[in-house]
Amino acid sequence: MNTVAELRMSRQRVIGDIAYIAKDLREVLTLERAALLDGDTEQLDTCTSPKLELMYQLENLQQERLHLEQILRPHALEQDPDHAPEGCGSSTTRQHWTEVMNILKDCEQLNQDNGALVQARMQYLSMALEALGQTQSTTTYDMHGKTHRPHRPHPLASV
Repeated sequence: MNTVAELRMSRQRVIGDIAYIAKDLREVLTLERAALLDGDTEQLDTCTSPKLELMYQLENLQQERLHLEQILRPHALEQDPDHAPEGCGSSTTRQHWTEVMNILKDCEQLNQDNGALVQARMQYLSMALEALGQTQSTTTYDMHGKTHRPHRPHPLASV
């Protein structure tokens, strides 16, 4: 087998790996959403690490795919049954890539929805704490990521 054919096969393998991981990510994001809606902090904690790992794997595979595309680009004009204008290979590979992109769009939407749930929950908690007099409007972070609030005395009781 020649090098170009091997590179094309590698490209197809990488796209397949991206599809597999994207499906796993979609599943984790769905579990994360359920945990957010149920207020299940243990399940939410369980989702965090796999979500980050899957994102890291997707980023690495995308870099590998782009690298393969760059190497294959000069060979695109040759008799190439796998060549496509967008550089994703044969019609089967293009179809597979379109499916991958649809899964990733689902993941993006799920992640945005989950972020909106987190933001709404944070606003609710902030308002509740403010009503209880437990927060102050200005919180700062030092260079170590620790929070600092200005100290204002709160009356504990009045006579």
